[in-house]
Amino acid sequence: MTSKFTVARKADRIHVNLPVTLRVGWQGCMEVSASMLNLSEHGARVRATVPFRLGQDVELKIDGNETETRAYRVVWVQGTDPVAKQPIYEAGLELCS
Repeated sequence: MTSKFTVARKADRIHVNLPVTLRVGWQGCMEVSASMLNLSEHGARVRATVPFRLGQDVELKIDGNETETRAYRVVWVQGTDPVAKQPIYEAGLELCS
């Protein structure tokens, strides 16, 4: 049975596996290494070893591109593999206008 209610995506996602640096915390005071898992016109999905908070502001820089940093806001969060030695977290980031 299929649901008659679906949420259309704003834009197609491009699946990638790019190393990125995230600036988080008060005034972006902490830099975190992460991976970008997918990218769209409106946002990105990232994976890191630090937790995210809904509504948190994040600056994202693709490693190797030192000139371009973009501002995002966390719109969803998810923990992965709770039995791993080091917890891993994923977050959906929405590009700030």
